[in-house]
Amino acid sequence: MLCFLSGLPRSGSTLLGALLSQRPDTFVSATSGLIDIMGAAVQTWERNPTTKAQGSSKDEVIRILRAIADAKYADKNESIIIDKSRGWPAPQIMKTMEKVLGKPPKIIATARPIAECLASFAKLVKPEDIRNFCRKSQLANHLFSSYRTLKAAWEADPDNILFVEYDNIVSQPQIELDRIVDFLGIKRFKHFFENIENPLKEKDEEAWNIKGLHDIRPSLKKQEYSAKDILGEQWEHYQGGEFWLDKPEPERKPQLIDLQLEAGLRGDFEKGWKIAQQLEKERPNDDRAAFNRGWYLLKQGRLQEGHKLLDRGRNEDVFGNRHIGTGQPIWNGDKAGHVLLNLEGGLGDQINGVRFAKDIAARGNKVIVSCSGELAPLFTMVEGVSSVVQHEAALGTYHDAWVPSMSAVVPLGYEYKDLNGSPYIPCPITIDIKKRKRIGLCWRGNPKFEHEQHRVFPSDLFFDAVKNADAEFISLQKGKGEDERPEWVNKVPLDTWGNTKEAINKCDLVISSCTSVAHLAGAMGIKTWIITPILPYYLWALPGEKTPYYDSVTLFRQEKYGDWTAPFEKIKEKLEKGISKQSTEKTKTSANSAYYPEVFSVQNLEQAKNSILTDENDENKWDIETKLSVEKLIKAFSVTKDSILLDYGCGIGRIAKELIKQTDCTIIGVDSSPNMLKLSNDYVDSKNFTPCSVRNLKKLIETGLKFDAAFSILVLQHSLNPRQDIALIHYALRNEGFFYLLNENKRFLPTKSLDSNFVKWRDDGKNVAKLTEEKFVEIEDLPFKHLISKVYLKK
Repeated sequence: MLCFLSGLPRSGSTLLGALLSQRPDTFVSATSGLIDIMGAAVQTWERNPTTKAQGSSKDEVIRILRAIADAKYADKNESIIIDKSRGWPAPQIMKTMEKVLGKPPKIIATARPIAECLASFAKLVKPEDIRNFCRKSQLANHLFSSYRTLKAAWEADPDNILFVEYDNIVSQPQIELDRIVDFLGIKRFKHFFENIENPLKEKDEEAWNIKGLHDIRPSLKKQEYSAKDILGEQWEHYQGGEFWLDKPEPERKPQLIDLQLEAGLRGDFEKGWKIAQQLEKERPNDDRAAFNRGWYLLKQGRLQEGHKLLDRGRNEDVFGNRHIGTGQPIWNGDKAGHVLLNLEGGLGDQINGVRFAKDIAARGNKVIVSCSGELAPLFTMVEGVSSVVQHEAALGTYHDAWVPSMSAVVPLGYEYKDLNGSPYIPCPITIDIKKRKRIGLCWRGNPKFEHEQHRVFPSDLFFDAVKNADAEFISLQKGKGEDERPEWVNKVPLDTWGNTKEAINKCDLVISSCTSVAHLAGAMGIKTWIITPILPYYLWALPGEKTPYYDSVTLFRQEKYGDWTAPFEKIKEKLEKGISKQSTEKTKTSANSAYYPEVFSVQNLEQAKNSILTDENDENKWDIETKLSVEKLIKAFSVTKDSILLDYGCGIGRIAKELIKQTDCTIIGVDSSPNMLKLSNDYVDSKNFTPCSVRNLKKLIETGLKFDAAFSILVLQHSLNPRQDIALIHYALRNEGFFYLLNENKRFLPTKSLDSNFVKWRDDGKNVAKLTEEKFVEIEDLPFKHLISKVYLKK
């Protein structure tokens, strides 16, 4: 018979285990690894490809788990096995064990008020700072984690658990032991309560670096000490929470810091600031009070001072994330080598924080960005980003220093005037000829956000404000609130952040609450309206309708607590006046024409030559340009058979073919036209050449491929977004890689009128050479006719 022992740390589980071990038919383990072994087996089974290949069923893994449990205690002769672990009450584990056992699991859980558990720990380890110990120590976190697990179990399956209070074990042990055996359905046993021994001692010094953590006294007697005296001011904070007794929560007198928060939530910032100053005098070491005071300094325009105080909120888990565990120092704002920019907080915070990669890189550093995995594809092309890793892999990445993104302004030394509101997440510019403007809507944010209830507005108010606008609407809402979408708001694919970015990019306007969608739209330079509560997020603390973080964002602020009328009336009024497309890069096309890259979708070699010989009839141009370009490339790049080159805009591969012929190097040719790529494979006809789409190039780079050099021959003059293409070339090159640019001195954008079949070549005024200098340093000018012909070095 397999049963389980769990409970809160310092609530008597070790003592109870020793008492139950007095029964000759019962074996009670020390803290066991059985649950971890089972968990590892399940993960291996689920992730192994052969599991799917064999068509294995869930029944198989249940049999495996049953065999593991049997094997764990195969050497025990006792008929009753009680395995001890804090994890058994987890609801999902209880469900699994019900299948393994063929019946609901029986879990004995010791319990004790949280404050008393903390005091017992503190009495043992004697911390210098009791407040810091209660909030940040490993032991306290272990206690709180166990508490959450037990509470979740009680809410999910209370019949599976028998709670045993520590005080009752000490004061009436036989009664409690009889309750336990009745719960387990076994015979009662007469226990003894003197000369108690613990048959299985735990190695506390090795596990916790604390001697005697699981020692028990030989006789039952509760130690006399005042938990209130030990915890001091923390005592009241940790009162209550005794859910297993259905005990009502104690009434707490509102503290000064609670009154400050209430004042802020109601928009009484004058009162909130006065309390902040009072708390600074009375409780200068209170990190939560310092964090709140930091918000008020931001509101006053004091970014640097405010952020230094916000940073103290990390000690209270109200700002950013905990220390990531690296042994390297926090970046000090100077040249340090490789700097790990740890994007923290929610997804919106991470989108906002990646902006600082450019600033850190500008001070002579290589910036590695650590982020949530789902966001990684968004950040690979952000200026200043050298590489992107998921949070789980951050500590395995070499770095000389690191910086938490939500505090990056501190080492940068920035004030509000230093922030750059320009877009930093590149996206293709679309010229979408449509009769009506398109508005993207997002009305709910992350429900886990602190004080979420204060930023949630009635969705009906939101939809009523926008529905009469002369526009088409798409939903950018995912997860909670998605079912509130009216029929007149169209659904679009939002499965990935790439989908969301694409949907936002097609919008003339995005209207949203304070969400990650709003941050992405602002980072892309899309016109965005954000509805904020009267006590806004710290990024919007500075008063006004504009924000220095995003040039394209306008803030619509709640003006009265509990009343959302004002911001939505303003939104409705603005929509009635009409909207216009806002973008930081506008393509100069006429109102009835659009970018037409299909002009390069050739079907054969002859058409390919004609697309290159657009304005000349010189039959020798093809051969002359090819040979001269190859000569320049071989000399500039010192090309050998070991060189790996990127031909960006390869067309049918005329340059690649000659380069490979002369040097036997390796070339990957990239082009936006699938037809060109197909023709290039046949035309170059070499194992050293690989045609590749832009999308697949990005995937190759993400796997670690880097090029020695890249070249773009008469291509970027036709590109709708040359800045984005240049950024991709920069990203593809190894450190100190070379780039050769051959380009016209003006732009030739292919455009086509809606009412005409003729292609017109337009100049939008963009200077490709200047855009290249944002990412590269010119090292040589190689004159060639009237063209731009230059060699660059990667910055």
